[in-house]
Amino acid sequence: CVRQERASECVRDITGNKVMTAEDVDVVMRDFKTNLMAKNVAADIADKLAESVKASLLGQKTERFTSVKSTVKKALHEAIQRILTPKKSIDVLKAALDAKARGRVYSVVFLGVNGVGKSTNLAKVCYYLKNRGGLKVMLAACDTFRAGAVEQLRTHARCLDVHLFERGYGKDPAMIAKEALQFAKAERYDVVLV
Repeated sequence: CVRQERASECVRDITGNKVMTAEDVDVVMRDFKTNLMAKNVAADIADKLAESVKASLLGQKTERFTSVKSTVKKALHEAIQRILTPKKSIDVLKAALDAKARGRVYSVVFLGVNGVGKSTNLAKVCYYLKNRGGLKVMLAACDTFRAGAVEQLRTHARCLDVHLFERGYGKDPAMIAKEALQFAKAERYDVVLV
């Protein structure tokens, strides 16, 4: 009888209509969590994501001709998309112009792992704010660890004809950002891109 139940479970896993159990989800999520962490997702974030997916799937039936693994993968994809989709849209130009009208310096911080295009996107935003909004923009070189980071921003600043606030390598990035904002306020800059 046990064999027959196990065979039925295997068939339902392939053909669908299998009720998802914690054990089903845990087996698949273990691999997904490992893959997420291998892609530089923090362990606690991977755990929270896995728990969220697990909670959404427990007791649910798989779709016809859909395996447990496919169902979990789809739920994980939807959860990541839900997390990464902004809750509201920000019009950076409007926000910067509003800050200028209130006498405040508007700042944008670009974050990410190496090689994802932070400096390139920073330069694009700078160009947009300067040329479309007529704003006085300054760049702040706060990546004080990656070789060539300051030089890369220096090149962008020269091409865009904007000021680059820099303090060299090996310094505290937070302190540089703070000093850049103070400098921008004193020198009447509208925007600082960090």
